[in-house]
Formats: sequence, C-alpha cells, structure tokens
Amino acid sequence: ARQLCRALAARFGIFNAMKEALHDLLAELHGAVSPQVAHDSLSVMLRLFTNLRDNPGVDKYKKLNLTKPVLREAVWTRSSTQQFMLMTGFEPESATNLHFQGSEQDVADAIEVLSAALQHSNTELAEAAHHHPPGKPKKPDERELALQKLKKDKEMREKLKEQIARDRSNVSAEHESKSSVGKPLTPGGHISRFSDIGIDVNKKG
Repeated sequence: ARQLCRALAARFGIFNAMKEALHDLLAELHGAVSPQVAHDSLSVMLRLFTNLRDNPGVDKYKKLNLTKPVLREAVWTRSSTQQFMLMTGFEPESATNLHFQGSEQDVADAIEVLSAALQHSNTELAEAAHHHPPGKPKKPDERELALQKLKKDKEMREKLKEQIARDRSNVSAEHESKSSVGKPLTPGGHISRFSDIGIDVNKKG
C-alpha cells in the first residue's frame, strides 16, 4: 500500500497520496477515541519518528517492543494507528515486535503529518480546557436543576412518610400497653353492711 501511494503521487503529481492516506488514518483515530487519548497516541508516535530522524542508523530506535503497555496502547491497539505504522515503514517481526524497514522519506512524511495532527490536538484540548477548566465543574442547566429539585422533594416526602409511620406505630404501641394493665378492684366493692363480710357489730368483745 505504501509503494502504491507513492507511485500514484509520482505519476499524477497532483497530491501526495501517502500523506492524504496518513491524514485520513489520524482523522479516524480522532473520531474513535477521546481527544486526550488521541493526543497521547500522536505524541508517542511523533517521538518514535523523531528518534529515527535524529538517530539514523541506530538500530535500537528501529525496533519497537509491543509488550510495553504505553507503546502498545499508542500504536497497536487500534486499526488506524496500526495502518499508520505499517504505511510509514514499520513491519512486524513477531507478534510483539515491530522493525522499521522504511526510508528517510517515510520518516519525514510521518513527522510532517503527525506534527500537524498534534498541533490540531493541542488546540482542541486547549479549547476544551478553556470551556471547562479543571476543578470547576460544568454549571448545570435548568433541566438538571429541575431534576435535582424533584429528587430532593421526593426524598423529603419519603422521609416524612417514614416519620409519620413511626409516630403512628409508637402511639399504637403505647395505647396497647395501657389497655393491657388490669384495673385495680375498688376495696369494698358491692359491700354495704359489715354483716356482709361476717362481722357482728353488736357482739361484744
């Protein structure tokens, strides 16, 4: 695919097909993940290619170990970044290693496209931070405020119902407790004469 794009660009001389394809891949990356994740991936990839440019012939910069979490996340977990790396000269050596087999032009194209994409990403993040500064939560709109009020009113009603139920339960328990206590008998009830209880008041001694 890389050779085909270059051949088309050389033949027609109208546009650089390789760069167009690379731009499309990075646009796909931006559409698939959050701005911060896209920014992180672009930063890592740009560093990889600037290392290649600044250290030509140094073999350690040509080999990528995909077992490193940060590197794997940046270049190999999404189709768009995988294709970008393959189109700019990296080839798989194994399931966990990539080896750069491309040219200086591949490196230059990658840096140009990645730099432009990263600049766009920086602007996007700056605008997001301006509209929603860290530490300052977004002000809720009228609908959110209305929903919050309804929620609080509902919670208050539930608490009142629970309190009323507890009060009724306490009153009922108190009433039952009083009803269960027996009334004391009135001494001498239904007794009108001493003789009724076997006492002869006329008897001496």
